[in-house]
Amino acid sequence: MAQTSRLAGGKLKGFVWLLSVTFVLRLALSLRLEWSEIICGGVVCLIISLFGGHIYSESGFPPPRVRGILFSLLYVIVLLWEIIKANFDAATSMIGRRFEKNLEVIIAQ
Repeated sequence: MAQTSRLAGGKLKGFVWLLSVTFVLRLALSLRLEWSEIICGGVVCLIISLFGGHIYSESGFPPPRVRGILFSLLYVIVLLWEIIKANFDAATSMIGRRFEKNLEVIIAQ
């Protein structure tokens, strides 16, 4: 009996997490906040979660935790900041040295 309730709880957690992630992703990608779009997107996310929620729970992965999601967001922010710093560093080194390479277009015949 405890095994069955644990499986049902895992399926429910997978459903709720998939529903929330798809809905937030849909809002982030569309950036439209009209009621008709929110309702239609919610229905589509609900359908996706109903048909795909069991896949996560059957795969054997642990349920996602808020702490892991926050660390993932922090990782993405730090990664983007490091990419921006590296691009500025490369640009300043090329501008500072006058980049004396002879750039040519090569045409294959």
